[in-house]
Amino acid sequence: MTGMPFIGAIFFAVGVLIAVFHRSVGIAFCKIGKYMWKNNPLGISPDYTDKFYDERKAPRIMFLMGVVLAVEGVIFWFFPKFIQ
Repeated sequence: MTGMPFIGAIFFAVGVLIAVFHRSVGIAFCKIGKYMWKNNPLGISPDYTDKFYDERKAPRIMFLMGVVLAVEGVIFWFFPKFIQ
């Protein structure tokens, strides 16, 4: 399995994992983003990080990202000639 089908299988697996564990992945993504901005020498204020990394919206957004990634994985996996 080489090329697009292999990449499609990886996209599908990662997308399903993100969709299943969307709460923990979303909150972890927000916490990592806030930590990176806080420790960046050119970082922005905490007011903006709360706006950019809203932990209430994160699970919903991560679920949608997981579904989209899984659908892209199916397209790459089963229809590689459609992409090329």
